[in-house]
Amino acid sequence: MKITQLLNKSKRELKEISPCPYQESLWILESVFNLSANNIYIEKKTLSSKEEQIFWNKIYKRKEAYPLAYILKEKPFFKNKFYVEEGCFIPRPETQTLVKWLIKNIPSDQELKAVDFGAGAGTLCLSLLSHFTNSQWTAIEIDRKSIQCLKKNSISFKVFQRLNILKKDVSRLCGKDFNLAPSLITANPPYIDPKDKETSPGVYLFEPPLALFSDQEGLGCTFSWFKKAMELLAPKGIYIFELAWNKEEQVRKFCERQRELKAYHILKDQLGHPRIAVCLKK
Repeated sequence: MKITQLLNKSKRELKEISPCPYQESLWILESVFNLSANNIYIEKKTLSSKEEQIFWNKIYKRKEAYPLAYILKEKPFFKNKFYVEEGCFIPRPETQTLVKWLIKNIPSDQELKAVDFGAGAGTLCLSLLSHFTNSQWTAIEIDRKSIQCLKKNSISFKVFQRLNILKKDVSRLCGKDFNLAPSLITANPPYIDPKDKETSPGVYLFEPPLALFSDQEGLGCTFSWFKKAMELLAPKGIYIFELAWNKEEQVRKFCERQRELKAYHILKDQLGHPRIAVCLKK
């Protein structure tokens, strides 16, 4: 089957599950050949029967809502492509709001002693390590699969020498885990309500529940991680974290009751949704 025929047929297979079925088919084809689309056409590639079987296996897997990032083993975020595989949380574009705010508001040559709660594949800490070249980061992660992806990405981005990975639950952290109190803590806590009926099948069926769902209608980790951040942060330190766009009011009321805070404000993401809370400790 010619490449164009193959893509047209696969596009029809994916039209019910994907907003861009042709583009996804092309990306999957690229992953089979390990070539860009331009090179596939320039070299007039044709699929062997084995390659065609691999291609259709991936297409049918995607048709069942299996995340594209797991099929391609990568997800673009900010300026890098992150290696991800099943069992690791998939980076989201809205989280870039957090990265961009820090880059805009902190000098790039500032020496940072920072911590990333629930680091996953390293979306936050590795993006920021790449920019803040005098920074040292401790990535907190409990999941084995996520730690494997985090290590692989840190080596790929050439920042592994400035990264310390601590396999520990956030709730069990204490000051003794760090040589110095951090001046910055970043986090993307799990914040989906387990009863949320709007969660897409591709998310709740395949992504790790530990990274997605939290008790107290999705706010349990948001509040407990905040408390832990205030416990660990140096005076005048910053805790910056992602929140559920529909939980802004609850987060604001919570922050207003916290005596440790000097100030806070909430940033909007690229779609105009409240998404990132920036908290300054007294």
